[in-house]
Amino acid sequence: GTETENKRAKGMVLLAPTWEPANMLKLIDKKPVPSGSFQYTSGSSVLLGLIAEESAGLPLHELYEEHLFGPLDIQAGLRPVINIPPTMAKPYADRSRYGANPMFGDSLDSLGFGDLTTIKMYGDKDFRSADGRLQWSTSGIVTTAENMAYWGYSLLSPNGSDILSDIRDDLKTSIVDETIELAAGPQKYGYHIATRTHLLENGETILTFGHPGGGGGYSSALFYAPSLDLSVSLLANSELTFDNIGTCGERGQHWINPLDCIARDFFRTIMDHNDGASPQ
Repeated sequence: GTETENKRAKGMVLLAPTWEPANMLKLIDKKPVPSGSFQYTSGSSVLLGLIAEESAGLPLHELYEEHLFGPLDIQAGLRPVINIPPTMAKPYADRSRYGANPMFGDSLDSLGFGDLTTIKMYGDKDFRSADGRLQWSTSGIVTTAENMAYWGYSLLSPNGSDILSDIRDDLKTSIVDETIELAAGPQKYGYHIATRTHLLENGETILTFGHPGGGGGYSSALFYAPSLDLSVSLLANSELTFDNIGTCGERGQHWINPLDCIARDFFRTIMDHNDGASPQ
């Protein structure tokens, strides 16, 4: 069936001796939806990355470094192009979902939750590099939470970087006034940016701009709260969901994942520290 064929195609991309970004276009298996309706697909990010490379005549990672990382003094890299840093946290998840199988030499007791970099199927390839072949321009950038929070502030705050001022308003005004489901939660979506409303324990709400991250065995999210002029970046080297470790949401909000819960604590703490006023 289609699902089996797609898994086989992904495996070929992950394990092939060579890789190029256009390989990922072969993995787009979603049929077009009617005009005006929402369906998230990473294919649009892949196409944008390819267009950027063709237009500039440079690889995407060099464009990032020249126009974003360098000018903003951000330390970051793009998988699968970079050599994986020795200090990069190893990803943890259900290993059977990422290729662990006794047929490839994995023991039966190693098929559950564990280190994805030790899955036998990948041989001498680092899983993080192999997985980067599927992420690239979608969620292939790796960096620290500090750098990511700084990027969010530089991009979205009116007090952010001048080199991003031309696109800041365009991003915010691209939000479509329609509630959709993204990362298992209700949000409104625009040009690769989303807004969501966080309900705090005291009944107050906080509107944020940002986006969930991705990558096998990792969790990440970026939130910028205009009312607090605060950027929050959250990273974890395991897949945190309401299904596997629970939620802080009340009844009817079971979908709220742990990263949302942590972000709410940040917002509440800052508001309490400033007696509810925006920090100066």
